[in-house]
Amino acid sequence: MVTPTLGNQNKFSSYSEDHNSPFYRVASDFLNSQGTVLPQLQNSHPVSPLVYNEKDGEDRVLVYGVEKEGKIIGRIVVNFDLDNPCFLEFAEVAPPHLSEVKKEATERISLKEGEVLGEMEFVYVFPLLYYIHFPVWKGGTKSSDFYLFWNEKRIVNPNEIPSSLPLPKVNQGQSEIKGYYKILIDVPAYLTTNTNLPNPCGPVAGANILGYWHKKGYPKLQLSNDEQTGAQLTTCLYYDMGTSSIWGSPVGNFRYGVEYHANASYHPPYNCGYHFWTAWQRPATYESLVWEINADRPLCIIMGWPPPTSPFGPYGIHWVVGIGYYQPSNIIYIRDGWSTGTVAWNFDVLAPYLGGYVYAYPSP
Repeated sequence: MVTPTLGNQNKFSSYSEDHNSPFYRVASDFLNSQGTVLPQLQNSHPVSPLVYNEKDGEDRVLVYGVEKEGKIIGRIVVNFDLDNPCFLEFAEVAPPHLSEVKKEATERISLKEGEVLGEMEFVYVFPLLYYIHFPVWKGGTKSSDFYLFWNEKRIVNPNEIPSSLPLPKVNQGQSEIKGYYKILIDVPAYLTTNTNLPNPCGPVAGANILGYWHKKGYPKLQLSNDEQTGAQLTTCLYYDMGTSSIWGSPVGNFRYGVEYHANASYHPPYNCGYHFWTAWQRPATYESLVWEINADRPLCIIMGWPPPTSPFGPYGIHWVVGIGYYQPSNIIYIRDGWSTGTVAWNFDVLAPYLGGYVYAYPSP
């Protein structure tokens, strides 16, 4: 386990490390409630909390590592607000502050002679987005700033970092309730990094959906030697969707690409010839996600930062796949294209970022 030695760790008071603090209780309650849904979380606990900031430097969230048997197996994020310490997200990946962040940065930053990286600051944009700010110093003077987009391990311009929305108040008592759930574990967890294609989140989400149906009696959707990474299926969908390296895969392109791949009779090296149907629903509702999961149909979810406006504002979109839910806490489970495990979200807080759902499933 990596122990953080970061300057902004003193930006939160000792109650955040206290097991009786509201933040720890929210994180711990979530883990305790999830042992049945995600058995790997049994006997795990939150550790090493650190405050992550908004883009403008204001305190935003408290990010914990999830430890089990001496190993970090995930991250859990709680709103850093004593009046609203709500659960935001969980993922089966270590948080940036317990990862080799500086190593990743130094491999991508070209420092001039005499320059050194200064103290790191972590930026969190709900949902999912993590950035690390590195000031560069030469002597006693700051010479420049770098921002690492942690999800994709690339240097970005600070203007590319979206601003965060205010978090709504939610019912905190629900997170510890043993609830009703369903999760479609057969949905693959393919990654955007499995190919060298730019902006491939739409094709990755499509590959996760079709990879699921490939296992459910539609074997022509995917080649058997591609099941581990989905790279070949993702690449095919990239061109079927006409994905742009700039704006990605709009909804119409996404739907056309999935249907074309699944239904075409001559599509080397594929020859599917099935009858698949897609539909677009906006806005996305929790009830419709529950309905589809209960029908054993994963669904694609499109998100925007900031909230969708004509159609998605200046910061682009991201496609993920909904694979499950947990009631009454209104938690949803997804494949996010950035981590190989299961991601959990607080739907009540996530909703303003959602642009809608795309359903894709076989039809008679």
